[in-house]
Amino acid sequence: MAIELEKAMRAHAQRQVNEGLPPRNPVSAGLQLLEPPPFPRLLVALTIVCGVVFVAGLLWELAQVPPAHILIVAFIIAIVFFRFRPRRR
Repeated sequence: MAIELEKAMRAHAQRQVNEGLPPRNPVSAGLQLLEPPPFPRLLVALTIVCGVVFVAGLLWELAQVPPAHILIVAFIIAIVFFRFRPRRR
């Protein structure tokens, strides 16, 4: 079925070219696909930082974990994350 449809589409395009009608180029006609704008990374980063600060505050108050220990664990997690993340080219 797909092969028949492809043949019909090619035949129709060939007829238009033979009749002198220029083939349509959707890019030149301005029919480009519009991708939605990406979600702002700064907002995501700020949300994550706020969540981490909230959890650290809970650990400090409820579990009586010293702030230095919380910071050490946070720095180790950040170092591991930034060291082993995939590189973009």
